[in-house]
Amino acid sequence: MSVNESEAFCMEVCRNTFLSLWSHANPQGKDAGTELCDILVVCEPDVIIISVKDCAYRETDNPRHGRERWLRSAVKKSADQIYGAERHLRACSQVTKADGTPGLPLPPEQEIRVHRIAVAFGAEGSIVPMSGEYEWDKGFVL
Repeated sequence: MSVNESEAFCMEVCRNTFLSLWSHANPQGKDAGTELCDILVVCEPDVIIISVKDCAYRETDNPRHGRERWLRSAVKKSADQIYGAERHLRACSQVTKADGTPGLPLPPEQEIRVHRIAVAFGAEGSIVPMSGEYEWDKGFVL
């Protein structure tokens, strides 16, 4: 699977921190050739699901509409990917690496603690950088 510059940057951050031993870049999703998420960190019982989006901000006549479009294409799509990954992981016993080989075992479903992180690039200063928790119907995304 191809990795864009933003995903490579985030994976490098994981590799240069204490997360290096437990980080998986682009683990395989439900089917071969599909991507579960951009980075998956498994350190039992904690699982961190990271989705990285790089979406260009497009100027509009109404800055509010431009901001909402960017948030929908960058942050909301990341949240949706994270929720799908979480659903899949709760039904699995181990991570499948991008190359299809077995990865680390996952904690049992009743013990797993999921942390959700959406990383969004591309606003190019048009949107004030945000951090915080967002509830998108299925749990918080940081």
